[in-house]
Amino acid sequence: MTALRAFAGTADRREPTLAGPDAFAAYLADQTTRALVARHAASRGWPAATVQGGGLSAAARTLAVAEPPAILLVDVSDCADPLGDFDNLAEAIDSGCRVIAVGASNDARLYRGLLAKGASDYLVKPFDEALLVEALARLERRPAPRGDSRPTRKVAVVGVRGGVGASTVGCTLAALFAERHRMRTTLVDLDLRFGDAALALGVTCGPGLRECLEHPDRIDDLFLERAVAEAGERLRVLAAEEPIVDEIPHRTGAFAALAEHLAAGSSMIVVDMPRTGAGLGDVLAAVDDLVLVAELTLSSARDALRLKQMVQAIDGAPQIRIVANRTGRRGVEHLSGSEFESVVGQKLAACLPVDQPATATAASLGRPLTEVAKRSPLVKRLTALAVDIAGAPPRQAGLVGRLFGGAGR
Repeated sequence: MTALRAFAGTADRREPTLAGPDAFAAYLADQTTRALVARHAASRGWPAATVQGGGLSAAARTLAVAEPPAILLVDVSDCADPLGDFDNLAEAIDSGCRVIAVGASNDARLYRGLLAKGASDYLVKPFDEALLVEALARLERRPAPRGDSRPTRKVAVVGVRGGVGASTVGCTLAALFAERHRMRTTLVDLDLRFGDAALALGVTCGPGLRECLEHPDRIDDLFLERAVAEAGERLRVLAAEEPIVDEIPHRTGAFAALAEHLAAGSSMIVVDMPRTGAGLGDVLAAVDDLVLVAELTLSSARDALRLKQMVQAIDGAPQIRIVANRTGRRGVEHLSGSEFESVVGQKLAACLPVDQPATATAASLGRPLTEVAKRSPLVKRLTALAVDIAGAPPRQAGLVGRLFGGAGR
């Protein structure tokens, strides 16, 4: 299995199959439904232990530490918020597990909501064995899903001037998406000579990224396997350290081709992009969101405005967020937040306070700020920015987080 394919699930997770002990599991709230499903499971040769009580909460607890089955039957009738709690099965669905939800309500809104969140079917209790057989047969005829069916989101982080801390912002956002939003995230550092992403996350990247940009028609799993470094369970890094004197062409469409391949194993792609780098327009035309990192100075405001105007001229321009970094430094800031906003013509998406001790510690350890300074005001502000970009709160705030005191898998 290549690194790219391995990342599409967890590191050692097997592809779910319809044979063997991991073919099926059921978590059902009432004895009548459990007995009916257990009879059918026995007729298929599936172990009796595959049918359990407890409903969705029990399924979430088990799948937090266990391999997902090929087919999961899960009862949502005991949930106060079935659509909200169903999010905690997202990783099982992403790994190829097909979920049949079971409920007591014949509610079209609930049915459509569950399908939108990744359920394959919905059965209303009480149902008979013939209906169960029909639902299972439909899934067995359908090819197993590969990866997350939701579109991969692409976010570019660009410093409006050198040294404004854009790489720190990009690395921390990537870590937040991976750790707290539990999204498979790839951080791509397109500063191939002087990029800091690999150093910041304590990994060594191999060759391959340069070749992907020079020859996008050759991109395949082998190139990416050589280039990708694993920085965590859900975080990988794609970077390089090319000779300073080399010219590195960035072919038109190269990033779009690269992102298409990365999307097979990523829910989120974060791009640390130098503002003067080759292929800047190519990247900005392909991403969904752009974070412009600035400081509260007149020169930063001018360059933020210029970059904003350039981006707005692109067809299908990404959503632009401008953040003020390292705020609160006396004698450095020339503008107030409101004065800066007046120059750039939009509200700041975030004001990130300076935290020199935390950033210095993170840099020296080669670990993200989310690990070394969890309670830092800087991390709290970046957490809010990550929520704004992702469009949803961190997943551990849901059922699994409440059950395990906020600890994510």
